[in-house]
Amino acid sequence: MNISVIILLGPPGSGKDTQAGMLARKFGFALLETSKLLRETFARESNNPAVRHERDIYKRGELNSAPFVTELVGNEIRKLKPKTSGMILNGSPRFRYEAERLVPLLEELYGRERIRALFIRIGADEIIRRLSQRLICDMCDEPVPADPRYHEGGPCPQPGCSGTLKRRDLDDPAIIQNRITVFERDSMQAVEYLRKQGLLTEVNGEQPIEGVFKEILSKLST
Repeated sequence: MNISVIILLGPPGSGKDTQAGMLARKFGFALLETSKLLRETFARESNNPAVRHERDIYKRGELNSAPFVTELVGNEIRKLKPKTSGMILNGSPRFRYEAERLVPLLEELYGRERIRALFIRIGADEIIRRLSQRLICDMCDEPVPADPRYHEGGPCPQPGCSGTLKRRDLDDPAIIQNRITVFERDSMQAVEYLRKQGLLTEVNGEQPIEGVFKEILSKLST
């Protein structure tokens, strides 16, 4: 596979986190998760008024401002480049503004021919069903897909983690619907930009996890 950068995009609940982790492990790439980067920034710079403003936006289930996210992700890309053979971008770019600035940076660092963007497509009904059942670890912050084996208050299934599973505030049904609306209004512009750049491939996200992963690998090999 002659690819060094894999950009994973999709609406909330499309399984980006799960697929990004599987891809990072398979190829040994660094995993750059925008949502995790944001949460770390909010915790680290909680006394910064501008950061607190962005944290409040995040908690409402809305997308953070494009310049703020673009600067964070761009700086992280530059830091990771000398440390790894490749990277997975999970959740960025979220705006056309961001795409127009991050794609040229990635091209400069890796070359256009080594970049591939994947859009995991999934319908609104399935998004709501999945997210209303989803759990997350309070320690390692890893999401756990809906599965009868896992329940709120139960142990995290990640090896070596002693955390407890909980529901995220962002997975409240009203916030989920808002997140879908925001994604369709804002993030689809980034998806269309990548499509016009000839970098985008679509994947059916309404399959079992292994089916989605198999399709992704197939698309990456072509």
